[in-house]
Amino acid sequence: IGSWNIYSQNILQIFAVWNGGMVFHGGFLGAIIATFYYCKKKNIHFYDFADILVIPLGLALALGRIGNFLNSEFYGPITNLPWGVNFPNVEGKRHPTQIYESFKNIFIFLILFKTYQLKSYKKGFIFWLFVFLYSTLRFFVEYLRIIETYIFGFTWGQLISLPLIFISLYMINKLRK
Repeated sequence: IGSWNIYSQNILQIFAVWNGGMVFHGGFLGAIIATFYYCKKKNIHFYDFADILVIPLGLALALGRIGNFLNSEFYGPITNLPWGVNFPNVEGKRHPTQIYESFKNIFIFLILFKTYQLKSYKKGFIFWLFVFLYSTLRFFVEYLRIIETYIFGFTWGQLISLPLIFISLYMINKLRK
């Protein structure tokens, strides 16, 4: 989305994942579509599958952010805090936003796992709880990342997260009734 000038000239570059530019929201949408298709083909209720899949997803995302830390990607602004990190070829100690996001994702994993253990939820609740937690926490962590803003000072991650927060709240409320 953030590189419309590139993609509008060559739409097939959207699929060139070997050139980087992959973001969670696009991958998540693709996974939802593939899972929905798989469930239809195998006659499985989508929420039965999705409620289970999103639990380890939180843990997998946490591990992915540790990879970002090791690769010195997605660091935050300069900080004087004692846990600031000196990244190679980057000036000053930086907020380790990758680690913040890793903690965020571990927190999501733990909440989803505990909810799953309670066994007192309706189909789809864990899936929508994941969408809500991820989108809400991602919205706030984005403020600590060095990333271009687009509209009203929001990043693309925040702009995508906002409607997902409201949709997930609506769906969670709908499932409660």
